[in-house]
Amino acid sequence: ANHAYDKGMILVTSAGNGGNSSFPTVGTPGDSPGMLTIGAVDSDGDYVSFSSIGPTVDGRVKPDVMAQGREAAVVSQNGNVTTSNGTSFSSPIMAGAVASLWQARPEVPNAQIMQVVRESGHLYNSPTDQMGYGIPNFEDALNDLLVLGVEDQLLKEQFAIYPNPVKNVLTISNTANASIDAIRITDVNGRIVKDIEVANVTETQLNVSDLTTGIYFVKITTDQGLVTKKIIKE
Repeated sequence: ANHAYDKGMILVTSAGNGGNSSFPTVGTPGDSPGMLTIGAVDSDGDYVSFSSIGPTVDGRVKPDVMAQGREAAVVSQNGNVTTSNGTSFSSPIMAGAVASLWQARPEVPNAQIMQVVRESGHLYNSPTDQMGYGIPNFEDALNDLLVLGVEDQLLKEQFAIYPNPVKNVLTISNTANASIDAIRITDVNGRIVKDIEVANVTETQLNVSDLTTGIYFVKITTDQGLVTKKIIKE
């Protein structure tokens, strides 16, 4: 689960149905830091007692957020629409909502999407063991993403990366006030091929002659945020 998260995926999973058991805590893989873990509420938005609770053994908030898991609409094995209970149903409901949200801003990294969902939860400022950050408001989450898009675009426009396509030396130049602190180049599978620490510079040059031909992503860490740009290595 955590490897998938590191590769840039969003994994949504059930918190589990152990809330009434002798071990009510969210279990594997729902306790993974890279998972978006979903508990169950009823149609009134109230916690359902079977839904596994947090925190994790190392004190992190879990479940992350909640969705309907009591009398959730499902399709039976006979193809009929019916209702059923379990975090196995609250999780796919949330997975569909998160996928729809990500489609609005597909260039935003997985970690940012997950955090926007958490922050839209009605209990974000006071999470509980039973409901984590609560029930997300996806209208708020979408509005946050759209505002974030404007800020990201302004930051992205402050940087020039050339030549692109590149053969040997790639120049990264800052045209405004953001300072470059670190640069990471990954391939299309998310594998890190170069990791460079720099100290508050406005322009730097990278030797990329050792990279094989293909598409790469340059991730620039600045004092104002993260910028990601695509390059082509000839």
